[in-house]
Amino acid sequence: MTKLIECLSLGAAVAALWLSLLLERPFRLNDAVKFHVWFAPVYAVLAFGFASFAVIVYRVITFNECTHAYHELKQQIVDAKRELKALGFDAESDAEKQPT
Repeated sequence: MTKLIECLSLGAAVAALWLSLLLERPFRLNDAVKFHVWFAPVYAVLAFGFASFAVIVYRVITFNECTHAYHELKQQIVDAKRELKALGFDAESDAEKQPT
């Protein structure tokens, strides 16, 4: 089962449950509960937004700096410039000629 089918199945089940509560099919609801049933989709969107925000903040806070990869990439750039210069291509002077 793909993720798309899982998400669509879950969404259909939640929508069916919400609609059955909204139409008061299994049992009657008092006004206070019916108010919250009407706004359940808004609550769900807000909860999804807060959860997404929390995941993004957590991932930003725990992001690794990868200093080894930074130094390795800098060395590869220096090596590439040296190889290109040996072939007759000057990267610094050509970069100044291009408009930004």
